[in-house]
Amino acid sequence: MDNNNNNNNKAGKFALMSKHSSFEVKKRIVAFVYEGGSKVEAARRFRVSRSTVYRCLEAHDAGTLDPRTRTNAKRRLDPEQLKWELARNPGATLKELGKIFGVNYVTVWYAMKRMKIKVKRAHSARKRRKRVATKTR
Repeated sequence: MDNNNNNNNKAGKFALMSKHSSFEVKKRIVAFVYEGGSKVEAARRFRVSRSTVYRCLEAHDAGTLDPRTRTNAKRRLDPEQLKWELARNPGATLKELGKIFGVNYVTVWYAMKRMKIKVKRAHSARKRRKRVATKTR
């Protein structure tokens, strides 16, 4: 029964837990190698590439193995400017707003989502405008 359990989890007790615990895995990789394990075996056991093992060791030696902290990077889209533009032009589509601000329309969508502004669907109105425009020509 124990043998069958080992077949399901080939990495055994050194299995990679999850993406969220990558810092813990990096610490375990470094500890494994410094305790005498080979780099190739560390890559196998922790299910990472050999280059990842080398990067972990280099980061540890340089003292930069600490978990990454998220920096508050400046947003490319100012929420106040977006609110002003939406008040000025309430019928603008995401793509039109993206062109105004020089960003992708998905960036506008995420900004509106963060600001808890509902995105209006303009598909049917746009289709009606095209149909009306083609009929009058």
